[in-house]
Amino acid sequence: MTPLDPYGAFLSRNPGAADPTVAVKDMVGVAGHPQEAGIPARKGRTAPADADVIILLKRAGYEIAGVTVTDAAGFGTMTPSVENPRHPSTAAGGSSGGTAAAVAAGLATIGLGTDTGGSVRIPAAYCGLYAFLPSRDAVSQAGILPMAPTFDRVGLMARTLPDLLAAAAALIGPAPSPPPSARLRLWQESLQVATPAITQALASAIGPAPTWQPPAHYDDYALVHSAIVCAEAFDTHAADFRTAAADFPADARVGLRVGAQLQRAARLTPYRRALPAWADAITNSITPGDVIVSPTLPVPPQPRYARSAILEGSLVPIVNANIRLTTLANVAGLPAVIIPTDGGSLQFMGPPGSDGQLLAFVAEWAAAHTQA
Repeated sequence: MTPLDPYGAFLSRNPGAADPTVAVKDMVGVAGHPQEAGIPARKGRTAPADADVIILLKRAGYEIAGVTVTDAAGFGTMTPSVENPRHPSTAAGGSSGGTAAAVAAGLATIGLGTDTGGSVRIPAAYCGLYAFLPSRDAVSQAGILPMAPTFDRVGLMARTLPDLLAAAAALIGPAPSPPPSARLRLWQESLQVATPAITQALASAIGPAPTWQPPAHYDDYALVHSAIVCAEAFDTHAADFRTAAADFPADARVGLRVGAQLQRAARLTPYRRALPAWADAITNSITPGDVIVSPTLPVPPQPRYARSAILEGSLVPIVNANIRLTTLANVAGLPAVIIPTDGGSLQFMGPPGSDGQLLAFVAEWAAAHTQA
């Protein structure tokens, strides 16, 4: 940490960058900057060229504030080496934790992260930020070191909604007007699993609304998601892992070993076959105009070095708690927008491809309901 980066957010820094600036997660390629994915085995490796998403942001006038710290290979939701500038008693969230801290501290206008199961939305919730996750395939992944290509997406974070909307327009074009039939629906399962304080904050922010529940329950798709993530992450890092497994932190080692076992035993096929059915079940239950709302997190932000949390009356690993309400969007390819509110963070989701309309709806909703 240095006076220019008191929170340990950056791996490399460009303090001379002029606003608007972007803090970039250490998995997204920025030519000549580190692309180590938080793994000691990749120490010293740099990106040969800008990722497509960086090219888009530069064309829109953004300069690079620096490359930010991530949980190793994307395995993690806390980024414990990074301090939370807004809430020092809690973690910064992860795996895009360095990006969130840089934005929350005012060291960058926007943050660019990657999200495979919640890794942009979780740190946004922990640091009190706005965030946007585009639909699957809405933004090119070229030039980004993958974790699990089946689910990976880039995402944005910002301190203000106008900053988020401006950056989103650089990636997907300006938001249109929301459809006149747009309507909020509360994700029923999220109300059942979140703590009472979280659900009370949601009720206070949203008020009464009809509920929504897809035919796919979390337990149906979570194992499918986890298996594919571990196996595809092993594909990405197999060469380094085989020669230098000790250079991967413990959480990453566990995930990569699971992935290696799945690949060796050819056990991944049933999970790949199951995924389209669960994704279709989710998307088919969302009708045009639906905006699904839930808490972003089912539990309050946890302490920086927490390894577990109480969820539904049981002690569960912290990753399981943090991703409980975010994984669904990755499985089904849904766009999502995160809004900080008093006492929590809200997640708004729409059908695949409704990115611009979702952003427009949330902007109108926030103008009427929050100090956006």
